[in-house]
Amino acid sequence: MTAKGLVESADKIVKSVFCSPFRCTQDPGVTGGGKVIDTARTVSNACNLPVVSCPTVAASDAPTSALSVIHTPEGNFKTDVFYKHNPSLVLVDTRVIASAPVRFLSAGIGDGLATMYEADTVFKSGKLNFRGGHTTVTARVVAKTSHDALTEHGAQACDAVSSNALDDHVEKVASGLISQLFMERQDSVLLEEVVRFCSSVNLPTTLADNGLDGVSDADLQKVAVRATQPGETIHNELFEVTPPMVGDAIRQADTLGRSLAAS
Repeated sequence: MTAKGLVESADKIVKSVFCSPFRCTQDPGVTGGGKVIDTARTVSNACNLPVVSCPTVAASDAPTSALSVIHTPEGNFKTDVFYKHNPSLVLVDTRVIASAPVRFLSAGIGDGLATMYEADTVFKSGKLNFRGGHTTVTARVVAKTSHDALTEHGAQACDAVSSNALDDHVEKVASGLISQLFMERQDSVLLEEVVRFCSSVNLPTTLADNGLDGVSDADLQKVAVRATQPGETIHNELFEVTPPMVGDAIRQADTLGRSLAAS
């Protein structure tokens, strides 16, 4: 079954677990990418058991998180599902990770790069996280350390792994980060630094890079409206976020990306 098919069938899998005459008695383990791990985590949560994840790609933080992103059968975002616990064990074979297409690694670097800025935003805003607590100093230090490692070694790692690619969903996190920094009115030096780094690890920095060349303002507004629905994490910002603000930030990020690419 394909990864998309596994995610599509997550609800069916959970229902079959509850309807089955057999009981889950052992900790489930899962080997695969983010979608496969998300599906297994949904099942383990339904069984009230820990889960062991063995990722085969480093495209996101899915192997370590207590969150699953659920999509519709058409591949569109449906909802986030939060769990009580992170995986009990994350077992990584770096040889397996390095043998995957480099685009997966680039996507993971983009996902990880955004963490420090997200953590800083939530810390400064004083908003509660999804555990009902405040962001700790330790969490900020870990995020900063990860950011520094990625910016220092990310491009070299991608060069070493170089290969062809398959999936683009998580790559868009990098574009979202750049838009976030514009929305927060971060200084131009930081913005240029982030965009240049993303380019160095082959992450999208323009709308065209995301297959959206020539996208209309009306369509961007639809994206902005969806991003600012009540309960979305974008509302952890220090200020009120509106759809027009998001749409403008996306355009500004695109303009900077195109400008630096041409320089």
